[in-house]
Amino acid sequence: MNRRTRIRTIIFFVLVAVAIFGRIFPEAAPYPAAASPFVAAASLIGTGHLNLIALLLAVPTLLRRRWLCRYVCPLGFCLGKVGWIRRVTTGSHRRPAPFKFVPKIGAALALFTLIGVGFHVPGFLGLDPWVIFGSIFQGLTSFLVPVLAFLLLLEAITPGLWCGNLCPLGGVQDMLYTPKHLYGSLSEMRRDTDETDSAT
Repeated sequence: MNRRTRIRTIIFFVLVAVAIFGRIFPEAAPYPAAASPFVAAASLIGTGHLNLIALLLAVPTLLRRRWLCRYVCPLGFCLGKVGWIRRVTTGSHRRPAPFKFVPKIGAALALFTLIGVGFHVPGFLGLDPWVIFGSIFQGLTSFLVPVLAFLLLLEAITPGLWCGNLCPLGGVQDMLYTPKHLYGSLSEMRRDTDETDSAT
């Protein structure tokens, strides 16, 4: 088990413990989904309330692409285990041909939702991975439990499709990281131009 996997495993079980404690003592423990930057952004737009934990979690994504996916996301951890089982049993981690050309719409779903929240329309807020993960602890009557089961099945069929292409929280992280990526690309282009000019 490498370092990142150990960190993800520890964080996952901490979140599980918090969610269980919150289920038993709902007034004493915070709901983990509130720490999602996507949920927090919607809350900020809708109510004016800023979740400081979510803000702290969002900061590393400015510097490291999809940092939350790599280390923190509990649903991503579960889907990763399903993908690992698929690789072990089938010897392959590639997507089936029909799913290879699915566009990346996570950022579009996130933007649609955040704009809609301003008009009191929740949009795709229920598809936040922290919200979906939290549905396990809300009881089997939660309408998101079948969504969770579907995503686990989807991961077994076509690994990485949800996290890489469809997840709105992943889309939010891509938007947060884009300015750094663009700055890096422009700096590299400028450096290449300067080297070309100096060579001539």
